[in-house]
Amino acid sequence: MIQKITRFTSTIITIAIVCILISANGLSNSNKIKVDSLSDRYKDLFYLGAAINEDIILGKDVQSENIVTLEFNSITPENSLKWMYLQPSSNKFNFVAADKYVELGIKNNMYIVGHALVWHNQLADFMKNTSSSAEFINHVKNHIHTVVSRYKGRIDAWDAVNEAFKEDGALRESVFKKQMGDNYIEEVFKLAETADPDADLIYNDYNLYKPAKRAGVLKMVKKLQDNGININAIGVQAHWRLNLQV
Repeated sequence: MIQKITRFTSTIITIAIVCILISANGLSNSNKIKVDSLSDRYKDLFYLGAAINEDIILGKDVQSENIVTLEFNSITPENSLKWMYLQPSSNKFNFVAADKYVELGIKNNMYIVGHALVWHNQLADFMKNTSSSAEFINHVKNHIHTVVSRYKGRIDAWDAVNEAFKEDGALRESVFKKQMGDNYIEEVFKLAETADPDADLIYNDYNLYKPAKRAGVLKMVKKLQDNGININAIGVQAHWRLNLQV
């Protein structure tokens, strides 16, 4: 008898839950509560961005793509616009993922960031192996002109130069410094501005909370500004994790 009562009670509870769900689904749209996305909540203050990988860009991770397009209003590619993937060999460009990335941003009315034009890491091997400074500079000019011009008016901002300073505030001894000289950052920004005068141009780096490094970067920015070079922002990069012990 007790077992029958238990089964009967469970049946009533199940029916009640189903009825509640049906009633909830039957509510008109006007009665539903609209919850702001993260980007909506802060839209009057700043863009809220997400760094996305090629699984998201190429539609292979639909769940993550839905989160990005729902909650964020700016995107940055993890790898798809880095030199070694975009131009792996001299004048041989692969725009498949980059084009899809830009299409995703435009489709969802996002502020699209291009990362990064010049960086000493994830650089194509042919650039590392170029011994002639004149040839090296021509490669840089061709890369920036080709890439930035292709996305002119569609990519809103470029990380024109990435991670060019050491912790002591001095320029990193990169292949760009070696082949183009101490003023290579200025030259890169000029090339980027020529290719798309309306794009925001950014210098991006990490550990800028350290006084010496920050001072070196600010000195460079001031020099560019004094020389009339367009630089719109400094990107403060960091890799933070929720379980990181500080």
